[in-house]
Amino acid sequence: MRHRTTLFRRTRSALAGMLTTALLTLGVTVATATPAAANTDATYWAVVDSAGNLVRSSGAVGITRFGTGRYDVHFGVNMDLCSYTATVGDPGTSVVYTPGLVFTASGHLTNQNVYVETKNLAGGLTDFPFHLQAACPSDPGYAVTNASFAVVNASGTLIRGRNAVSVVRFGPGRYDVNFNHNLLTCSWVATIGDPGFSYVYNPGQISANQGRLTSFASYVETRNLSGVLTDYPFHLHVRCPAGTPAGTWAKVDSDSSLNYYQGSNLSGVTRLGPGRYEVRFTRKMAHCNFVATIGDPFAGAVTTPALVFTARRTDTALVYVETKNMAGGLADFPFHLHVSGNC
Repeated sequence: MRHRTTLFRRTRSALAGMLTTALLTLGVTVATATPAAANTDATYWAVVDSAGNLVRSSGAVGITRFGTGRYDVHFGVNMDLCSYTATVGDPGTSVVYTPGLVFTASGHLTNQNVYVETKNLAGGLTDFPFHLQAACPSDPGYAVTNASFAVVNASGTLIRGRNAVSVVRFGPGRYDVNFNHNLLTCSWVATIGDPGFSYVYNPGQISANQGRLTSFASYVETRNLSGVLTDYPFHLHVRCPAGTPAGTWAKVDSDSSLNYYQGSNLSGVTRLGPGRYEVRFTRKMAHCNFVATIGDPFAGAVTTPALVFTARRTDTALVYVETKNMAGGLADFPFHLHVSGNC
């Protein structure tokens, strides 16, 4: 894994303007959007369509599309100490029919950017719309212990985090990420992503579950697309009901009767059919951002690789979530959903 040097930081910053000019000359998309108001869930997030346009955002001031499936999302502050989670998801009320994958890393143009790649299930770069959330240690939206994060490399080393204290690696692709507060009533989302500004070349799948050794941990599994446990670096975000405000989130079990769901600002969940869910919150969702991850709400694990996708609904109090198997078929899987926005 490459590590950023002081020289690179200075060089990257100095060349940012020239590179952006060059990208424009070459026809690379450099889109901008007016940031949304700050909110109590996360200050830095973006919803991006497959063409590389910022549809809505908070803290984001533009985006550079380098080419198929490669994007740098520009924020107005240094993002190097942050963590980045993302989900393939429609910006509006449509459905992403073709399954895709999303990966994150530190920005490739400047330290105020977050890099995002979207790929098809064969590992080829492909344009997909996505929702991106960044958690930063100084983010005013993360009060008390209601939100924590960790960035972990493939070998299980904790690179950075907020309220994260250590990582236990049980074996290939199996990690307990330990925090300094109880996660028993919390929710978590995770994304495979490089801790620095490099790439994740081989596509993989991730799930986040309740900790194996202690209730102060979140258990993360990473697998290749054949379902084999494989080491990958990842970014993990945690939200808890402790603190004021508690944020907006949900975790939902996958049984057809929906015997279990829990959340904050959550009023109910409707299962429309296999792998199709409407999550209802107590506030409007029209101007928000939705990141979700496959994950058991209890101490189990999702041993079958699966994918999750998000979108808005016409009823603006709803978030639409689809879970699919790796063949693209709708199938029931448990998931965690985090909402950010001026909802």
